[in-house]
Amino acid sequence: MKRVFRLLDAIRRPTAGVLATAIAALALPAVPVAAWQGGSDRLAIVRTFAEQEAAREQPAYRAQIEVGTLNPYLRLAPCNQVEPFLYPGARLWGRGFVGLRCMEAGRAWSVSVPVVVHYFGPALVATQPIPVLTPITAAQVQRAEVDLTRDQGGIATRFSQVLDHTLQLPVAVGQAIPLSALQVVPAVRQGDAVTIVGRGAGFSITTDGIALGAAGPGDPVQVKTESGRIVTGTAKRGRVVELRF
Repeated sequence: MKRVFRLLDAIRRPTAGVLATAIAALALPAVPVAAWQGGSDRLAIVRTFAEQEAAREQPAYRAQIEVGTLNPYLRLAPCNQVEPFLYPGARLWGRGFVGLRCMEAGRAWSVSVPVVVHYFGPALVATQPIPVLTPITAAQVQRAEVDLTRDQGGIATRFSQVLDHTLQLPVAVGQAIPLSALQVVPAVRQGDAVTIVGRGAGFSITTDGIALGAAGPGDPVQVKTESGRIVTGTAKRGRVVELRF
């Protein structure tokens, strides 16, 4: 019976070596340390590269850069020659990626690091609510610094971009004018009675006609003259169509 108790006691009490091994196992981190040797330095390389590219590509704007993180379970070998790069056709505008590759012989690897690059600069914002289908006037907009990357379709930065345009969706006070929401106000509409002005070397003639289509300022449009001829000219403000001879 004593031999049985001694055997059970041995089973309940692990040896010192086994206990030390168990404690060491519990102390190991969940993520391998070797996989992240120099990890923060790699992200610093990405940030520096993005800052330099932003200053080179958009020197007129103030850049704000956010660098994401890599998958913590990536096992990247330590590397003394890391090179950042942009993928073909990529540009740093809004959300994107900066590539990072190891150029050291025998340790080649390549990863993509997510980045967000905001550019801040002057653009047109509404000084009052602008409803849809209302021609935009100079009194309704002013220049202010905004995040130019907020709208993927671009933001109006010059008044010439909104002149003779209306909006397809309403814009609130302080909101930037999105280029994708603009549509041209026709200089002439189909069926409009127009003035046809023909200009040549040292002469000009004027006659009346009817617009056969709608066109914005500077766009081509067909018109029918009083004599019944159909000609193509350039639409101008004030229901004028200009012909060049």
